[in-house]
Amino acid sequence: MIARRARPVLCLAIAAVLLAGCGAGTGSGNNRSSTAAAEVNGTPVSLALYTRLVKAEQHRAESTGVHIDWSKKPGADQLKSIQRDVLSTLVRETVVEQLAAAKHLSLSQAELEGGITRIEKALGGPAAFDDQLAKDGLSRGDFQVLFRARLLESKLNRADPAFAADLRAALQAAKVQAYVGPCQARHGYSDCIKT
Repeated sequence: MIARRARPVLCLAIAAVLLAGCGAGTGSGNNRSSTAAAEVNGTPVSLALYTRLVKAEQHRAESTGVHIDWSKKPGADQLKSIQRDVLSTLVRETVVEQLAAAKHLSLSQAELEGGITRIEKALGGPAAFDDQLAKDGLSRGDFQVLFRARLLESKLNRADPAFAADLRAALQAAKVQAYVGPCQARHGYSDCIKT
């Protein structure tokens, strides 16, 4: 399940799945790559993508017109929640990618572009889609990364009726070390993500 606070950033991706019919370095601990927000079974999670998605969530929160001081309560608590939710989402997407690779299932560029075209049409065209992305604080590239993961998960669900159970088991068994947000001090994902 996508974390509650991550839903706003991912709302377009989730809606798009419905419309669609449906690394480097593996160090751990102090030897980790400076470009990894986390490592999932040795696979790095992009620090740059994590940072952009956290900023997009902050942008969405601020777009309500309420000033949020992210360095003081309650803004600092909200930021920690955003960071936790974005990290959880990226860990899940990494596990989905790993399961797809293990099942020799992939998503073609044509499938991705076709899904995005359907979203654009549903929203009134490419300009309306780009406007919505701007409102959400997302670039087209970041959206494609998120949407690709959702399409791949949808494709896995269609190909394998047991995929949901496989995903739950894989998420529970995943060896995750996280280095950002609530996990900066304690890198054990299962410990730091709950606090």
